Amino acid sequence: SIIHIYDIKNFKFINEISIPYLFISDINPLNDSSLIFSAMCGFRSDIYTFKINTGELGMLTESGDNYCPVVVNNKIYFISNTNKNSIVEMDTISGKLKTIFSSEQAISHLNCVNEKMLVFSKKMNGLDDIFTFDLQAGNLRQITRNNNSNLAPQISGNYFYFFSFYKYKYQLFLDVYNPAEY
Repeated sequence: SIIHIYDIKNFKFINEISIPYLFISDINPLNDSSLIFSAMCGFRSDIYTFKINTGELGMLTESGDNYCPVVVNNKIYFISNTNKNSIVEMDTISGKLKTIFSSEQAISHLNCVNEKMLVFSKKMNGLDDIFTFDLQAGNLRQITRNNNSNLAPQISGNYFYFFSFYKYKYQLFLDVYNPAEY
């Protein structure tokens, strides 16, 4: 994989960094000068960091079945399929791991909402529905119940967005999000 560093103000590429043998996905900022992402090498997927200024690559997990990292304050959340399908919290200061949610059903597409909540897809009865997990209260809520799989959820303001297989192709859907309804 190649990471291209792009200067938005000057509209030009300023650096190109090659990371051999890794297929990179789920890139998010870790802080002002680092990125966090999941990367696959063969059939193993783990969580990595990359320092933009120095080019230093770090590996945060080594179990081979971790992906979709998101950062909230001093914590990293990611999906782990090591034991069960779980959402794991990693403290960036101590490095301690804690499972905050676990399920028999597959979890995918983890994202953060306003640094207070996680949103993700979870397979229920063969189809993916969208769920939220309140980081402070620990509440899990299902926000879709469709006859199609709903993938890659995002919540922004009063709306939630997701892809769903509809009329023989994946299409982007938008719906009003009111937390009090769920």
